[in-house]
Amino acid sequence: MYENEIEYTVSITIDGTSVSSYVESVGINMSEDQYCNEVTISFNKDGWDLFHTLCNPETNWGTERIIVTINAVAFTFLLERRRSSVHSQGETFEVWGRSKAALLDLPYSDPISDTETSLNYWQYPVISRQASEIVNNLLSGTGVSVTFSINDFTVTSSNFSVDSNSPIEIIDKLAKVPGGRVRSGSDGNLILDYKTFSLSFTNPSLEFSDIDEIIQVDEEIDEPSGYNRVRVIGFQDTIDTGDRSITIEMVDDCASSGQEFQVKIYTSPHNLAYTFDTTIGTFFHIGEYDEIHTETIFFSEGQGSTSKPIYSVTSVAWVGDDLGDVTWEQGFDSMITDTEAYGVLEITYVARYTLYGVLIMSAGGAILFAEENE
Repeated sequence: MYENEIEYTVSITIDGTSVSSYVESVGINMSEDQYCNEVTISFNKDGWDLFHTLCNPETNWGTERIIVTINAVAFTFLLERRRSSVHSQGETFEVWGRSKAALLDLPYSDPISDTETSLNYWQYPVISRQASEIVNNLLSGTGVSVTFSINDFTVTSSNFSVDSNSPIEIIDKLAKVPGGRVRSGSDGNLILDYKTFSLSFTNPSLEFSDIDEIIQVDEEIDEPSGYNRVRVIGFQDTIDTGDRSITIEMVDDCASSGQEFQVKIYTSPHNLAYTFDTTIGTFFHIGEYDEIHTETIFFSEGQGSTSKPIYSVTSVAWVGDDLGDVTWEQGFDSMITDTEAYGVLEITYVARYTLYGVLIMSAGGAILFAEENE
């Protein structure tokens, strides 16, 4: 055996009968972009007799019949399809099936629609349900359970409806509201969670030290449908007149209607007078606060900038070439050196901001804005 080779112990049963000795190959597909796991099992010519007996899809239709155990981890599947092939050495065949979450879709489950006469769990006269309650209601009696690992939220009957959607399509529709996904575990039960991303890196693959080399930078923000969520848009650098600017920053990405959320406002200079308002809802002043930032700043021709206006500087240290002393002004984000060169600076500084609370009672879109007082 090779040094880094991994050993697998695989056993396969159909309706409790071992078929491992007749299997030519087995493949399991588990994708983050589909709600069901899939299995494909190819049988050798010695297993042909199983084609008409044990591997008949019509037998125990809609039940978990296939168990593939890999190193003591059992994967369960329905047996939904078989296909034969004729070769010079004889006849072979393969079977295919999905995990039991397939029972929530056609042809096992009928599509659901909201009509004036239907009494679906989320419809009026019910005012609202939690998303987790709707999911559990759709799974009731199916034999499929769920691990609900996304943010729960309120679904009101006035802004949620379905039209010829299968139960799994409705669940997927709900999971996407807070940016979640639907997938299956090895046991075939549903998992509602978020994709995980690793933002850690060691060295950049490519680094530009001169902003003039960048011809175009594209950015696209993709957001899920609002439902009963409140979408808040805070424009960066709403005011930028000369050296004066106002920046609005969300503390929370979104909030349900009736739930308080907070925003930070940074101004340059710190004593800039402004008026803050929102198109819907109410807001209130919480206080003034300081926060500590540690950042790596790239200097181009002796100039660099921090992400927030500087209130005070705790420490600075050049990485690599030392460009000398750094000059900055309180209340602004720009820094300069006496040397018009390129370099990298690590800085720890204090930023000061004003914190506001915002309360929006109705679902919809809200625009927060701030304008400088005349």
